[in-house]
Amino acid sequence: MQWFNLPLASLALLLFAWLMVRLRRRQRPEPVAYRSAGRLLSENEVQFLAALEQAVGKRHRVLCKVRMAAAAGLAERLDHRQWQRAFTAIRDRHFDFLVCEAETFEPVCAVELEAHARRDPLIDRVCQEAALPLLRFASTQHYVAAEIGLQFDQLFAPEVALSAAVLETSPDSGAPQPGALLGPARPVEPNCPDCGAPMALRKTSGDFQVEQAFWLCGLKECRKRVPLERPDKAPADVLEGLVP
Repeated sequence: MQWFNLPLASLALLLFAWLMVRLRRRQRPEPVAYRSAGRLLSENEVQFLAALEQAVGKRHRVLCKVRMAAAAGLAERLDHRQWQRAFTAIRDRHFDFLVCEAETFEPVCAVELEAHARRDPLIDRVCQEAALPLLRFASTQHYVAAEIGLQFDQLFAPEVALSAAVLETSPDSGAPQPGALLGPARPVEPNCPDCGAPMALRKTSGDFQVEQAFWLCGLKECRKRVPLERPDKAPADVLEGLVP
């Protein structure tokens, strides 16, 4: 009788020990596996983001660190192997910034801030095949919203240039006459082609050159920019004192 109960007792003891081990494992707290990654953008990227948001205006919103797979889908005609290879290539990649429509959040263009001259061919391929415009900007210590805005505008609107026609004072009547060649030359302030508000002449940073000047809509909700057409005789003194 004692020989018959020994295996059962041993089995019961082993079962009890196994249950205790499982119970202790369940009660043991899981190790902390995650931590805060800190700030998402560097100080330089924050400065660029501020200039980019000002450049694209209230009609658009700027998203940061957007996964490529979220902004560019894969073609349906790919077979399983091609799909897996294409997805693996972009799975862990992201766009620095993605400009979207403010109401629909439909992507408008991708923006890359590059700290070096070497370009990533994968980004070019993804944007080209997905028909997603791509803007590249070199990383610098200072960013001008007007310069970013001019490049952004050129992606979507046909190039429109307003002539730097001049208003000057006639020596006879003293009244301003367009096209006169006497007196100090000043450009005529045109109206915005979108909203009709008066536009003011502004310049980008750098040397005072006509090709760096542009018309800026005075309406805060519009802020349309139009490049300045280079006249035959550029009044260089006109650009002196303009606000970038």
